[in-house]
Amino acid sequence: SWCTTPRHPDPPKPPKVLTVTDTTVLISWKAPPCFNCDVTAFHYQFRVGYRGAWTPENGQSIAPHLRNRVIENLIPATHYQFRIRAENRMGKGDWSQPSVLVRTNFGLPETIQKPIVCQVTTHSMVIGWFTANPQTFGSASTSFQIQSCGDGKV
Repeated sequence: SWCTTPRHPDPPKPPKVLTVTDTTVLISWKAPPCFNCDVTAFHYQFRVGYRGAWTPENGQSIAPHLRNRVIENLIPATHYQFRIRAENRMGKGDWSQPSVLVRTNFGLPETIQKPIVCQVTTHSMVIGWFTANPQTFGSASTSFQIQSCGDGKV
């Protein structure tokens, strides 16, 4: 049977995750049926885990000739899902089902700030420092090495 009345596109199949790094994911998808209209744009969203809010709220627009996208600035060691929708001159279609849940790789911890001397006695010294942003989850520092020097000894 033929559909002669144009309408908005069907939802695409869930996007496939092709590659994952600590802060990026490459997703790929196929164009859905568009019912006698060309796709004018695709839109993607992502969320943290299974229950997080989808962002960006209205989706990020992608040119109609593209079928993959590198999503950047993700948080290392964090689970994500992705979804796609198509748009034609009749409107935006429904969102696809989410992709499989993927976790970004563990990254290197951020550089710590210079230590601060908090207290000094004749036999001891208390120092403190601030560690990487806690939003880096799995890539936050887990241990520290302290070196001291004085009298020519390290």
